[in-house]
Amino acid sequence: AGLLAAAAAVAIAAWTVPGRRLVPYWGRAGEILHSALAIAVLPLALWVLGVYGALRAING
Repeated sequence: AGLLAAAAAVAIAAWTVPGRRLVPYWGRAGEILHSALAIAVLPLALWVLGVYGALRAING
């Protein structure tokens, strides 16, 4: 339910926002969110590739 609500919110924003000029605070918030998501990709990629499990196996 939460994922569906988030998808609906993003779809509505994508439909209404392009014609408007956003307040600079929203632009900065978007940059911060983008940076946080970019930083989160590395640990997720390591987890998916099994690097954490391999390190645990090495250490016993």
